[in-house]
Amino acid sequence: MQNVTKTEAERIIAEGIKSNSQKRILYLLSGGSSASVGVAALGLLNESVRKNISVAMIDERFVPYDSEDSNAYLLKKLGILNVVSIFDEVLENNSEIDRNKTAQNYENKLANKAENSDYIIAVLGIGADNHTAGILPGINFNDSNDLVVDYSSDTFERISISPHFFSSIDMLFAYVEGEEKEPAVMAVSEVHDSVDYPSQLIKNAKQYEILYNKGKLL
Repeated sequence: MQNVTKTEAERIIAEGIKSNSQKRILYLLSGGSSASVGVAALGLLNESVRKNISVAMIDERFVPYDSEDSNAYLLKKLGILNVVSIFDEVLENNSEIDRNKTAQNYENKLANKAENSDYIIAVLGIGADNHTAGILPGINFNDSNDLVVDYSSDTFERISISPHFFSSIDMLFAYVEGEEKEPAVMAVSEVHDSVDYPSQLIKNAKQYEILYNKGKLL
């Protein structure tokens, strides 16, 4: 774990991308506070590096396509389309497609992206409740071999990469902001059941690094 400012986190992620710039990179982004860091890191790279990067999503809320509650809306608001030409969204602009079908379609897309990439980098967060990606505590998908899962929670219906997919990630950066999240950050290094502590899934990536901005410093 590194204690960082937001600017330092952006630089560390950018360096991680740059060190693998000779490869075809699949770059996965989530919502929340990690979204702005993940997008800003791309902005630190020159065009010759960015042209080898395709961006897709780690998780999404199953809401109408143009909803401001979607993670895609946040990423586009942060300027993802200004720094890369390929951005694969989860939601589809078709109100007749249900959540399960949307998840299946995204799994097919993600599988194709992963197969045609040399290296997968993910930037996500950890919640105070120990959730990560779109997987909340108490949701058990550990026996699934699917790449993408979907379910309904108390707040939103959700679509997320599965626990199984974490092992396909070559480099994972978990960016976490706020003093209130310190117990969750510390819990990652402990041994817990990943159903109750989904943040444990981070350790299944081939390489991971927690970037903790305790004071929310810029």
